[in-house]
Amino acid sequence: MDVGCAAEHVRDAGETRRALPVIPAVGPRLLNSAPGTAIFLLAALLLSCTMVPSERKVLLLNIDPLVNGTPLTQVMGWNDPQALAAEYISDVRTASGGELEYRIVAVETDLDFPVKEDGFAYTGEEYLRVARKQVKDHQPDGVDYAALLDKHRIADRANAGEFDELWVFGAPWFGFYESRLAGKGGYWYNSPPLEYPKLDRLLPIMGFSYERGVAEMLEDLGHRTEATMTQVYGGWNASSLGTPWDRFTMIDRDWIGEAHVGSVHFPPNGRRDYDWGSAEKVWSNADGWLTYPDVQERWRMVSCREWGCTARGYLNWWFSHLPRQSGKTDGVLNNWWAYVRDPMLAASRKSA
Repeated sequence: MDVGCAAEHVRDAGETRRALPVIPAVGPRLLNSAPGTAIFLLAALLLSCTMVPSERKVLLLNIDPLVNGTPLTQVMGWNDPQALAAEYISDVRTASGGELEYRIVAVETDLDFPVKEDGFAYTGEEYLRVARKQVKDHQPDGVDYAALLDKHRIADRANAGEFDELWVFGAPWFGFYESRLAGKGGYWYNSPPLEYPKLDRLLPIMGFSYERGVAEMLEDLGHRTEATMTQVYGGWNASSLGTPWDRFTMIDRDWIGEAHVGSVHFPPNGRRDYDWGSAEKVWSNADGWLTYPDVQERWRMVSCREWGCTARGYLNWWFSHLPRQSGKTDGVLNNWWAYVRDPMLAASRKSA
């Protein structure tokens, strides 16, 4: 019997959801075999077809230096990275409708202070003086990404398929960007691309902070998403409204009575950066984007009551409106989450 797996959607890699079993028409011959055989074979086949392209494997690297023998997180009373990661993964899964499924495949701890671009590294006492605002922080602040990647053999392991993303948890003044794209042929990722020829593919590096919370992690992903869609559409201009991405981010401040979903810092009713708690009501067609590319007229008044008037609530609301339909429009996938989870797809849009 010839059996195999086929994708539910195969028109484009960005549209693939999950592998489904392909079972030939074997008729009563299989069904009349030994009791339970058909059910067993079907169960085995389903287990063999568990590829989920929306899944991204993650290496969680916790940089938690020792200060007089005690981890920095304990000295400062900061958060547990694994607990933060679990909540973040759950939020992203729900907000994306399962389009971005993170799975942590390894958790590692680095007990050293990271080395800066100029070779400097804090001692425990030096760092505490900075954290307590007794002295100014070291400048330049930027971490030496290449040194860190070399130290943990990131290229070899990523090239071997061990993980798809690197999440670095650290502290203030460690010098990490919120997100950075490493490899060859990268693009702006809310930070300059990191040319790192040892990587065979582009590797997202998230710079999370255990001093902060899940809301800030979602904001990091949000800015990564903004940079990604700007790459996909060849720009972002909320004044010209030349692309669907431009229109998605429309806010009432700039287009009175014509807001759509907004951006990471500006909700539809936002008047300034981080205005996630505004109770002002404005007209918005955010719901129209739930059926993209058929953006229907579903105008209604919205305020921060839509998302609970919190940063975390707004970012989950914003992500939940990001298009995730099948097919393409003008050569761009209607499932924008495909670009968020796979930077190689966005990189191929350089001529957009």
